[in-house]
Amino acid sequence: MHKPDIYLGREVAVYKIEEFLGEGGFAFVYRAKDKSLGVDMALKVLKPAFAHDEVFEENFRKEAHRAAKFRHPSVITIHYAGKEDDIVFFSMDLLETGLADLIAQGAMDNDAIISVASDVSSALQFAHTHEGGIVHRDLKPDNILFDAHGNAIVTDFGIAEVATNYTAVTGTTVAVGTPKYMSPEQARGRKVDARSDIYSLGVILYEMATGDTPFSGADWFELGRKHIEEPPEPPTQWNPDLSRDLEKIILKCLAKDPDDRFQSAAEIESELDSVSRGAGSTVVLPAATVKAPPIEERGEKREERERPSPVREEPKEKESSGLLVLLLLTAVLAGGGAGGLYYTNTGGFRDFVRRTIPGFAGSRAYV
Repeated sequence: MHKPDIYLGREVAVYKIEEFLGEGGFAFVYRAKDKSLGVDMALKVLKPAFAHDEVFEENFRKEAHRAAKFRHPSVITIHYAGKEDDIVFFSMDLLETGLADLIAQGAMDNDAIISVASDVSSALQFAHTHEGGIVHRDLKPDNILFDAHGNAIVTDFGIAEVATNYTAVTGTTVAVGTPKYMSPEQARGRKVDARSDIYSLGVILYEMATGDTPFSGADWFELGRKHIEEPPEPPTQWNPDLSRDLEKIILKCLAKDPDDRFQSAAEIESELDSVSRGAGSTVVLPAATVKAPPIEERGEKREERERPSPVREEPKEKESSGLLVLLLLTAVLAGGGAGGLYYTNTGGFRDFVRRTIPGFAGSRAYV
């Protein structure tokens, strides 16, 4: 097992690797200095075990080049990909505040949810329809970052394709995803399309609205079963201030059958725009979309998740998973959910993020 500090101080191309930021299933992420420009970048470096696998390395570099062609304001910009000696890497913009950081502070208000959801939906629509289309496969809060203007930026497009292509070429079963955010079809090991990303977005929106994901479990298999079989509880049960129109959008994203979800991210964008303009949502939910527990049970659960006063507090430390690579039946659980803290949003969500960014140096970005 190689430790991430093996690359610290190394120089590749125009970059000097200076600080370890985090890791996923098959890559380390570092802060690196671009010596030619004097600016900091994020460097994603394949772990040695994968860098020495020619098929995996080739797919990694190919997908990095493919993702680099994606030029969109809500998609991370990849600047360079290459290999020097034993280091296989690509560089991208360094963004240090992630959605996971904000969710760790508690449930978010309607304007915040609309802002992030609109940016992410736009990024998904672009990725799903350009350059042959890329399905993200591992959309989660850790892969949604913010720029200096408070815009949401999606990272790691194409990276999950690496494992998929590796399986196709070698026959070695490698599935990629994070159990809490997997679609039912992903959990079943079936072929996925753009609608799988829409389900994952629904999980993220639910978490933004309530401070927790719709499903939890003692192990990966229990989580997978719940994604496949159990309808989610209405998010307004935990956050009565959540717009009913937003709730319908979230629940449609979370439909078990892909045919019952939005069929494109553009449809989500359109609904969000309608809600933001005060025109309401036209979403009609299929039957049995949500679980409605008895009134007594709801009362008990509300006590368990007592809503605190609407003030910002210091961020709670939140355990999180990186990019999970599931080899055969090996699985690692994602971390626990956030509490129910609410923050005040007096100046608009983008202004809130812009003011908050300096306090989040060294966040868990890109993992």
